[in-house]
Amino acid sequence: MLGRIKKKERSKGLLLFKVKVIFAIMIILGNLSAIMAQTSPYEGKFEAYGLVSYGSYPYLGLYTNGGYNNENGWQLMVSPDGNLLSFRSIKNGQSEDRIEINSNGLIIKNNYPMISLLTNGLAGHEDGWRLGVSPGDDSLRFRYVNNGLAIDCGVIDKNGFFQAIRFGCYSDARLKRDILPYQGALQQIIRLSGITYFWKAEQFKNWAFGKEKQIGFIAQEVENVIPELVSRDSRGYKLVSYDKLAVLLVEALKELKNESDSRIDTLEKENEQLKEKIELLESVNSRIARIEKTLGIKDDLNVGMLTKNSSKK
Repeated sequence: MLGRIKKKERSKGLLLFKVKVIFAIMIILGNLSAIMAQTSPYEGKFEAYGLVSYGSYPYLGLYTNGGYNNENGWQLMVSPDGNLLSFRSIKNGQSEDRIEINSNGLIIKNNYPMISLLTNGLAGHEDGWRLGVSPGDDSLRFRYVNNGLAIDCGVIDKNGFFQAIRFGCYSDARLKRDILPYQGALQQIIRLSGITYFWKAEQFKNWAFGKEKQIGFIAQEVENVIPELVSRDSRGYKLVSYDKLAVLLVEALKELKNESDSRIDTLEKENEQLKEKIELLESVNSRIARIEKTLGIKDDLNVGMLTKNSSKK
């Protein structure tokens, strides 16, 4: 009986302690709300349901090394209409939007805006990837970071030109089926017509076409000859896979070589036959020369003189 009473007293004491802790937290949050209302130009306060801030322009601030209007740090803000979430950097009390999330998605603002995915390193010695925009030419750069050194692996400029050190496509035999040799590449290549042209940059302004002279093919013409090289985007415009032309060029060159080797073989056989005929003629000429020598006929003129002498006798 006595043990039950002591157990109930301990439970009551623990419950009373929890209540006191909760009241203490509420008092602290209330004081924080009061301080916030006094020192911030925005109306707002915290509640004890997790961590909730609300008001005409609710925000959460993390500041260092500064007092009111001289803060350094960061703010997480929500616009009055609730349609914009903004991450702001604060320096000497001056705020500047760095990251925004709105109806257009995620927007990053900076002198060199980037997204970093870094692992296994301290500051300045990270490993991982970065996606950033170069402030000089507005190009989009894919970078790999190794011990703090960023290496450009791919660059897309504002005209849509992609630059990379290497580019590869999967071509493993284990990933393919129904493999057959390509036939008729030479005739297909002959039927293609290379052209020079200029993009309709004024008509398609949002395509970032350049004004330089171009070389290439017409997709519709290529499709009539080699439909495997042509695809279509969601708007119906046709694209040519120029990289696959390498396969046709290789096979066309092989066909040309086979034709050339065949012709060379034929010419060599004909050449051998001509050599045999020449050797036969040389043999006949040699026999004729021996006969002429026996008859005393040196050349055509001697033959004529011999005829004259015979007629005089």
